[in-house]
Amino acid sequence: MRGGAFGTFTEKHRGLLNDLIKENPSLLINGPLEILTHTPKLLDFDNKCLYFQHNLQKLRQSVDRYEGLHLNIRRNNIFEDSFHAMAGRSASQLKGRLHVSFRGEEGMDAGGITREFYQVISREMFNPGYALFSPSDEGCFQPNPASAINPDHFRYVEFSGRVVGMALWDG
Repeated sequence: MRGGAFGTFTEKHRGLLNDLIKENPSLLINGPLEILTHTPKLLDFDNKCLYFQHNLQKLRQSVDRYEGLHLNIRRNNIFEDSFHAMAGRSASQLKGRLHVSFRGEEGMDAGGITREFYQVISREMFNPGYALFSPSDEGCFQPNPASAINPDHFRYVEFSGRVVGMALWDG
């Protein structure tokens, strides 16, 4: 939290500042209120998302896109198949457009199959059988202390983070 008069002012007028940003996002993005990004507690979640999306879009424009990552996976083994298909891929390779097909199923991936992939794999990441994450008292998930029952638990948690990153990158 910034000290002095500025900190007092921004804390006192937090609601008004967030309303102004919602009405005119350019105040936060390269504008006079961008300084508030240095004290994220002052920003509402929606405004943080706006700022994040803007910066992600700038990053997407500055990065060379690979041709894409093609996954041909079994629906009933989505976690393991995806884990092995993405193993050894660089972060840059994972920034290419994701194309998913499920073995034994017809369909062209015009985006719908990829969205379904993200939904199904996210459920699997929180599957109690993998013991990777457990809910906290605050209503979010944390690494599960019992995850060591799975010998690949560190690699699976890293893989889960990569999947979340890919989903954010893909929008």
